[in-house]
Amino acid sequence: MTLLMRYLLRQHLRVFGVCLIGLTSIYLIVDFVEKVRKFVSYKAELHHVLWYFALKLPSILFQITPLAILMSSLLTLAILSRHNEITAMRSSGVSLYRVVIPFLAVAQAMTLLMLWANDAVIPGANQQAELVREMQIERRTPRAFFKGNEIWVRLGNHILMRGDLAEEGPAMPVSITKMISESLANIGKVVRGWLGIGIPEITPAFPLKLKGISLYRLNPDFSIQEVLIAEEMRNEGGQWLLVSGMSRTLGADESVKSTPFDRLPVTLNQKPEDFRRMLGVSSEGLSLHDLSAYVDRLGKDGYNSARYATDLFGRIAFPFVCVIMALIGTSMSLMETGVRGKGLVKGVGYSLLIGFLYWATHSVALALGRSGVLPPLLAGWSPNILFLSFAGYLFLHVRQ
Repeated sequence: MTLLMRYLLRQHLRVFGVCLIGLTSIYLIVDFVEKVRKFVSYKAELHHVLWYFALKLPSILFQITPLAILMSSLLTLAILSRHNEITAMRSSGVSLYRVVIPFLAVAQAMTLLMLWANDAVIPGANQQAELVREMQIERRTPRAFFKGNEIWVRLGNHILMRGDLAEEGPAMPVSITKMISESLANIGKVVRGWLGIGIPEITPAFPLKLKGISLYRLNPDFSIQEVLIAEEMRNEGGQWLLVSGMSRTLGADESVKSTPFDRLPVTLNQKPEDFRRMLGVSSEGLSLHDLSAYVDRLGKDGYNSARYATDLFGRIAFPFVCVIMALIGTSMSLMETGVRGKGLVKGVGYSLLIGFLYWATHSVALALGRSGVLPPLLAGWSPNILFLSFAGYLFLHVRQ
């Protein structure tokens, strides 16, 4: 590495560190102000709240890093241009394409780091953060957990259930206008997406289906009393019904009595919306391997896996936006004359605008993919493809 490349790399890393710390601080302040009233209502202890935000920090850095890459690329070149250093490089015969190399190298390194963290660090930290929130801050026992690609939920002191929340899309796609309007309704959240939130979650309008049900009734000593296995559980007129299944009762002499049924009423205190909350798997709490296995199992079982497949492709595609943002930032800063940056204030403004546009596009694409309007692969990668095309256009118009 030449002396010039080391100098550019050092300058870029310095600005990148400042941008990352600044944006992360804004994120934490916004998130804290948003949640502090709720935490106070639960009379949460300060060290539990601080630990919760510490566990959320890897996810925050994951979301903020692409914007920090974009902003630092623009600002670094603006600072160099202000001191006529870009002019000096050009006068010495240094190609502006070479100037871009350190910026792309940092972006590529951050992409690899984000891919690793997205699979090995962030899911576990998110799960621990949710446990802290539920058990130590809100002081309630979590009733659902994910194990062996299956969802288990506690319905009472002596009732356990295994099942899937299968949201089936309609035969004909729902109005695309409606899908986009739902996404645009989250634009206010999108602004905080770069400054304080994760990807907006849009609840599908498809009917709730509980399938692959195994209901375990336990004795006071937690031995199994009865097992109810059914293809589906539905709610009709406020009454829960198990459909097409088998009842197995264990006697005191360890005998097993099996009784098939077409429709069997069961008494549960939960409402349909309770099961949507409890059985809905959060993809953010699963590693890429676990999420991929869960998508495969849903597909083999005949369920609609579009929502989780879209999240999988979106999580894989998102880290690569670092390289795209670095390319956009350096190209925009050098595009007008090839020797001047656009200034510090404009650099920050362009960064926020491009970040907002990318996040809005990303959110709309994910919403369409989760709803089955777009194939999951296209929904996950289309924002990157679109902005890569824009970056390529800008890069080719940099004057040498």
